[in-house]
Amino acid sequence: MELTEKTLSSQTMFDGRIIHVRRDVIELPNGKEAFREVVDHPGGVCVLALDGEDRGLIARPALHSARLELLHPVTGERLRFAAPMPADMAALIPKGDIS
Repeated sequence: MELTEKTLSSQTMFDGRIIHVRRDVIELPNGKEAFREVVDHPGGVCVLALDGEDRGLIARPALHSARLELLHPVTGERLRFAAPMPADMAALIPKGDIS
């Protein structure tokens, strides 16, 4: 099964010293169009946890925000969110090492 996306167009949204943001219009494998907002960061990395046979241990990006706080853009109200560590990520961290 071919799952390659084709970039149809790309527009720079922000071009900073450290990060660059662009909006790509893409063609999905099913022929439909969609868009992606992409953040390019030259120091960015990807970490994949592997088992002893070099198999990935989780099938998604290992990103988690335990707490998030922001001001509502219209009302100015302070919004606070909290989320527990997902079970698949927690299983990768030795007991007592979550900070």
